[in-house]
Amino acid sequence: MPAAKLKSISAYCKSYCETTTVHGFAYWVNAPKIIERVFWVAVVLSFGSYAGFIIGSAIQDWTENPTATFIKTYSKVIV
Repeated sequence: MPAAKLKSISAYCKSYCETTTVHGFAYWVNAPKIIERVFWVAVVLSFGSYAGFIIGSAIQDWTENPTATFIKTYSKVIV
């Protein structure tokens, strides 16, 4: 991949991270020290992994214990 194209992708990713509302991405790209960037990468990855774990647990629980919901409607005059 040409260097100019990589620079363009890098600039796009940096712009996205600075303007997104996802918490932590702006800190990641604007951190003045490398240790702060590493910290924010670790924070974002760990919480993203935890969210994936929770979603996976919910899906597994639903497949093992599916729930059916029925809505019954009545037509009744309200006085």
